[in-house]
Amino acid sequence: WQVKDLLPFPVAEAVLDYEVIEEVWEKDIKKLSVVVAAVPRRVIQEQIALIAQAGATVISITPTALAILRTFQALSPERLTASVAIIEIGAARTHVVIVKEGHLRLARDLPIGSAEITRALAGVSPGGQGVPFDAAKAERVKRHVGIPTENLEALTDEGVSLGQLAALIHVVLDKLMTDLRRILDFYQVHLHEGNVERLLVVGGGADLKHLPNVL
Repeated sequence: WQVKDLLPFPVAEAVLDYEVIEEVWEKDIKKLSVVVAAVPRRVIQEQIALIAQAGATVISITPTALAILRTFQALSPERLTASVAIIEIGAARTHVVIVKEGHLRLARDLPIGSAEITRALAGVSPGGQGVPFDAAKAERVKRHVGIPTENLEALTDEGVSLGQLAALIHVVLDKLMTDLRRILDFYQVHLHEGNVERLLVVGGGADLKHLPNVL
């Protein structure tokens, strides 16, 4: 009944599951704080059908946010002792999982990933005259240079200024930063959970040079 107003699709079409986090009291009324996962049924059916074609049987399906959290609980639980935001930057998406004292408090998916930086760099032409970067060369430059933060007048081996690369990369990063700030503000203001004390940046996109300093 309560979830139906929060989903971007009809609740009748959803596969739902939930987990009780804790009991809370509001004006002498006991309530439950609950985390809910919801997926359109057709998406689940498509996934199960693909796995069945491979000859396997689905035992369970875990939301990405819980998979990320359980990975940290298994490998590095000491990092989850405060309010922590885990930012998993993939190629196509960024998953944000906020955990407090080991419990999932908020999960959001952002349609921005490291591949968007590659696309932003593709088409750059060295010196404004050379052969424009294709996707493969843009990816190599991104991995080698990262986010330029100094000597912006210098040129890469391909003849592109670091300042030009930085400007293109920051167009993407600024969008990501704006969305991350909104999520952290929502956590602090609307959930009344206080500040996030630690950021843990993981995923393939986390290898981008100088990204921690920019964050």
